[in-house]
Amino acid sequence: MTGCTTLTGDYYDGRRRVRYLALQTMCASASATVFFVLGGPVGAAGWRAPFWIYAVSLLLAPVTAAMLPRAGMT
Repeated sequence: MTGCTTLTGDYYDGRRRVRYLALQTMCASASATVFFVLGGPVGAAGWRAPFWIYAVSLLLAPVTAAMLPRAGMT
């Protein structure tokens, strides 16, 4: 989340930056609600099960890095 906020601040300015930061805040709040609801059933599968969800970020990281605009090209 810190990385997303930093990149948003670097890549955008003005109204567009405000819009993306508001969108990030909204998505973080909505996902927190969803994760609280899903946390119980996933945790019931075993105490290690919720931590496997973090593995999704390993799959998304290369895709995200490939889609980011290069510095100086925005």
